[in-house]
Amino acid sequence: LSTSPRSSRSVSAICWFGDWTVAVYSSVCSDLTYTVKEIKSFQMLRALMRRAINDGSAALLGRVASSSARINNSHLKKKYFDELERLVEVVGAVGLQVAHSGTIAGIIFNPATAELGERLFETNARVAQLYGTETWCFEVGSRRRELGK
Repeated sequence: LSTSPRSSRSVSAICWFGDWTVAVYSSVCSDLTYTVKEIKSFQMLRALMRRAINDGSAALLGRVASSSARINNSHLKKKYFDELERLVEVVGAVGLQVAHSGTIAGIIFNPATAELGERLFETNARVAQLYGTETWCFEVGSRRRELGK
């Protein structure tokens, strides 16, 4: 990806968590074969991602990340993926990001979201219920945000 000199504000607050019970090596990811439709979707998503960054749009960034995550989940299943998509809606997040290896994911929030600290706290608790793992919360382009603040 690239950064935009026009967009210096925080675009998103992200709550990251890993599924450390799954080991996926880069050779597995390099064996993935995408359809022509999926490749065209990725091309469109890259253009939309650039626009999201240039415009500082957390909402668009979230939609792009979620679309990419859905495509990749059809190739490399993420444990509790459907629950994570529902969690995005329940906590008022803007999207779901999943690493292409499938071993780490993030719930993306608009940093201007009302009661963001409480939403991050709730996300942390629900992710812990699903995965039994800790999360890391931070703002892109900003200092680390403490849970509940």
